[in-house]
Amino acid sequence: MEENTLTLFYTIIIGIISGILTTILIRAFLIFFKETVLPWYQIQVYRGVNISGKWQGTQEREERGSFKFILKLNQKAHNLTGTFSSIDEYPDKSTGYHQFSVEGTISDGWVLLAYKENDKSSFGLGSLLLQVRNGGKELNGAIMFLKTKTATIGTDNVLTLKKTVN
Repeated sequence: MEENTLTLFYTIIIGIISGILTTILIRAFLIFFKETVLPWYQIQVYRGVNISGKWQGTQEREERGSFKFILKLNQKAHNLTGTFSSIDEYPDKSTGYHQFSVEGTISDGWVLLAYKENDKSSFGLGSLLLQVRNGGKELNGAIMFLKTKTATIGTDNVLTLKKTVN
């Protein structure tokens, strides 16, 4: 009887360990598939425009000053990541610089990006909706952003960014 109890105990322990190892292996396979195989496959079958690179544009607003925008994008199939910088010159000659991390997608010639401030001591976020134009050399669209001083939402409907060589 003691031998049967001991055998049962070992069987239960082996079953528990096997279940844990199986769970770990399945989870590792799913992570590998999601992080490696699926992105590789998407890149292989993606046939759309590639907008990776550096983009620049300027907005002149008499009442608000001038704003220079720099967008650096990395593209993997339809997924986009990168940085978005704003160099601001206000009418009172003061300046500001903001750098944001950006994530988004491209689909059917439209780019949707969400950005947020990189500096933890500052707060800023917004989104861009841009259309790819001129054979992939121009992004044209709108920007929506949080005005941090007034805590309101601002928009600009005409934002044009042109691809730079370097």
